[in-house]
Amino acid sequence: MHLLEIKNLNYSVDGNTILKNINLSVNSGDFLTIIGPSGAGKSTICEFLENEYEVKVLNADKIARKLSQKGTSYVI
Repeated sequence: MHLLEIKNLNYSVDGNTILKNINLSVNSGDFLTIIGPSGAGKSTICEFLENEYEVKVLNADKIARKLSQKGTSYVI
């Protein structure tokens, strides 16, 4: 059984299609990584998941910035 399943997600902002026909499923114990070029909709899908499904999204870039501000070394 999937903890999260999305089929044919389409998402528009101010009439601009940001996400089109997105499909994904996440099972217990899975890790999901979203990668792509700038402007591909990575942040948009994360915001959608947080708002619509109350999913906790860990953003590696934000984590890295917080750690570097503290002078901590990290590997991502």
